[in-house]
Amino acid sequence: MQIVFIVTTDSEEIDKPPMATVYAQWSDVIAHFKLQGFGDDIKTFDLFDDIICTNTLCMSRQNSNNKKLTVTVKAAAFRGKLNTN
Repeated sequence: MQIVFIVTTDSEEIDKPPMATVYAQWSDVIAHFKLQGFGDDIKTFDLFDDIICTNTLCMSRQNSNNKKLTVTVKAAAFRGKLNTN
């Protein structure tokens, strides 16, 4: 079993988000947050204590159109093989 990270910007309800990306590496999640304009803020979170123990991390900011942008990440157990190609 492997831990993966489900990231969505479409909804705070993340059981079955309408648009989500699954990442196998925490560094990929950090890169996604930086692309969404969060800078290095996510690096202050502890992977085990803040993500896996609580099972959800949600960050929000105002975008250039003055709209609220929310990005949510959830740790999940992946049973099977990940396609890393």
